[in-house]
Amino acid sequence: MRKDRVKILELVCTAFHVAAHCGDRHITKLLLDHSANINQQALDGSTSLYVTSDDTTCVLLGRGANVAARDNRGRIPLHIKVREGRLFAVQALIEKDSPVNLRDHQGVTPITSAVIHGNNVLVTELIHAGANDTQGFPQRRCVPERTESTGGRNCKIFPSCTLLSLFPAVVLMLYEH
Repeated sequence: MRKDRVKILELVCTAFHVAAHCGDRHITKLLLDHSANINQQALDGSTSLYVTSDDTTCVLLGRGANVAARDNRGRIPLHIKVREGRLFAVQALIEKDSPVNLRDHQGVTPITSAVIHGNNVLVTELIHAGANDTQGFPQRRCVPERTESTGGRNCKIFPSCTLLSLFPAVVLMLYEH
C-alpha cells in the first residue's frame, strides 16, 4: 500500500481501532504492550473504546481506557454501547465509573437512547447506576402526573411527560425504584 494511503487510513482510524473492533484480544494486548496509545482519537474523535467487541472492552478498561472521552458529536463510549444494545459493555463501562448522565451535542443522554430504542434491560442498568437526567426525552403524548395507574404518586424520572404508552414496563419499574 502506498504511504499516502496508509497516512489517510491512520487519520480515519488506527491499527489499534481495527484490532479492538475485530475483537482480537491477543493483537490488542500486543499493541498495548508495544506502546499503542489506548486513547488515540480517530478523525471523528472516537477512541478504540467506541468500537470494541465485548472481549476487547475488558482489555481496554483493564488497561485504563478513558471512559469519558468525547467524540466530535459529544458522545462518550457509553452512548454508543447503549445505542448498540450491548449489555455487557454497558455494565463494564458503568463499573469503571462512566458518567451516566452526560448529554451529547444533541442533548441525548444514555438513558434517553435506551428508552428510545426500547431496551428495558439497559434502562434498568442505567437507573441503578444513577441515571436520572431525562431532559433529552422527546416529547410524546403527555399524561397527568397523578394517575390511578401510579397510585396517585408523581413519577420520579418523567415529571411532566411519560413514555407510558410506549414503554409501560419501564415506567412501572421506575415508580417502584
